[in-house]
Amino acid sequence: MDSYNCPHFVNELTLFIAVSYSGNTEETLSCTIEAKNRGAKIFSITSGGALKNISDFTITIPQGYQPRSAIGFLLMPIVNSLLPNISGDLQEIASNLKSVSEKEDEIKLLANEIYSSGKTPYFVSWSPTRSVAYRCKTQFNENSKSFASSGSLSEMDHNELVPMGTEKKIDPFFYIAFINTFSKRNYFRLELSKKLSGLKIKDIELKGK
Repeated sequence: MDSYNCPHFVNELTLFIAVSYSGNTEETLSCTIEAKNRGAKIFSITSGGALKNISDFTITIPQGYQPRSAIGFLLMPIVNSLLPNISGDLQEIASNLKSVSEKEDEIKLLANEIYSSGKTPYFVSWSPTRSVAYRCKTQFNENSKSFASSGSLSEMDHNELVPMGTEKKIDPFFYIAFINTFSKRNYFRLELSKKLSGLKIKDIELKGK
């Protein structure tokens, strides 16, 4: 949640899962205290802080990391608790990650292309991988200390497409689209958006199932 208040349906029958690496994230603490006051059971994942002190049960993760690099510690306890045995899937993910190093030169070329353009990266995708676009945006913000933006189809075609490629305007963005095969209709929308706007959009095909 990105709010200081938890949803109205939270009550004494709710298992409230609170996640904060530091344990002192203001919004998380505010929601958790409100949920606790309503009688919810509080399950937290944190490295310490105030969150640990107000929780009924806590999974304590290692300290000393940047929160953005501790996503595995923060995510996997939830995955392992709420989903059936996925050890086979995790092994497959680990195996696929090894192949990323084989594309290191390609990644460096893209990074240099973005830098040389002098433009702001704009990441695009659609469900269920639109969170990948948002994650890349936040990684540029935090790691590169630079601005970046993200959008998703088909919503982008109702809004951002209007100013894209408009004459007499200098487009400030370097567009990167993460392609998945879950929606052929949105892929068609992307190709049509390129034609209508006249913009160059760098396609990156995502592997997965």
